[in-house]
Amino acid sequence: MNNSGKTLTIFLVIIAVLLVCFTGISVFFFIKEIDLRKSAEYNLEQLRVAEASLRADMKEAEKQIRLLEEKNKEANGRIEDLIEEKALEQELKEEVKREARLLKDELEKESKAKEDIRKELTVELESAQGRVAQMEKELGATQTRNKELETIRQDLENQVGDLKKQIDALTQKLTIPGDGGIPDDGAAVQEGVDLEPIVINTGEANRGAVISVDKEADFIIVSLGEKNGIKKGMLLSVHRGEKYLGDVEVSRVLPEMSAADVVPPLRSEKVRKDDAVVVKE
Repeated sequence: MNNSGKTLTIFLVIIAVLLVCFTGISVFFFIKEIDLRKSAEYNLEQLRVAEASLRADMKEAEKQIRLLEEKNKEANGRIEDLIEEKALEQELKEEVKREARLLKDELEKESKAKEDIRKELTVELESAQGRVAQMEKELGATQTRNKELETIRQDLENQVGDLKKQIDALTQKLTIPGDGGIPDDGAAVQEGVDLEPIVINTGEANRGAVISVDKEADFIIVSLGEKNGIKKGMLLSVHRGEKYLGDVEVSRVLPEMSAADVVPPLRSEKVRKDDAVVVKE
């Protein structure tokens, strides 16, 4: 065998080794590719499962998002309602405050009016108490005057009764039994009858005298009454001898006497008992 044959053989051997190497490498890569494909298919399957799971989760998330959006809308509606309620509540508070201020002002006005009324009532009460005290004083004076008038009336009635008894007794003494006549003065003297002096009032029926004077109450009692034609409100003039003192007005009338109030400028201090009184025409 020559050198060229050896070289070819070596070359062929090298080629065969290279082929074997390439075949082994190809087989290795083929196996590796199969493994990678299986791994890729497994990973792809896992990715598909994960995708399906993610899609399901996405759908659930979308559902949750829709629910959350609806809840958010409801929450927004509630928030708006709360805002409106808050605004309404604020308006109501302001209105209540205004009404409270108005009520406070009204109460202050009422309190002031009540205080003014109380003061006025206090003044009127004090004035009324003063008038009541004055009226009680006047009532006491009137009662005292009525008692005095009643006492005077009783005395006058007693005097009139005594005078009637004296007149009856005198009439019986002056009457002669049998003929019913009245003897003359000589016969009366001859029989020795002791007669009381008889005072004949030659004046008019409208003339009388002062019986008593009440200087505190400023009134007088006169000896003229209903029997003399005296009426309430009549004016009587008071005289002392020929001197004219003033006038009095009849305030109360009894059968035998009357009470009269002093008419200014006449004063009760100037009037005395037994002063003459005449009905003023």
